Amino acid sequence: MTRVRVTVRGTVQGVGYRYSLRRVADREGVSGWVRNRADGSVAAELEGETAAVEAVLAWAAADPPPPPPPELG
Repeated sequence: MTRVRVTVRGTVQGVGYRYSLRRVADREGVSGWVRNRADGSVAAELEGETAAVEAVLAWAAADPPPPPPPELG
C-alpha cells in the first residue's frame, strides 16, 4: 500500500482536470482526494497498491494528460 501527496501545476483548473484525475484513480482502484489550490494548481492525495498509484501518477505527469477512459453504463 502506498500513499502520496502531489501538486500538479499547469493548465489544471477550469478544464475538468480534477474530474478526470478522479476517474483515472477510480479505474485503478486508488482512493484519496483532489482539490484546487488558490495558486492555480491542483493538490491530490492518492492511496492504493503501489502499481496502481504509479499508474495514476504517470497519467498525471503526461503533458497534457490523456483523456480518461469513457464511462460505459
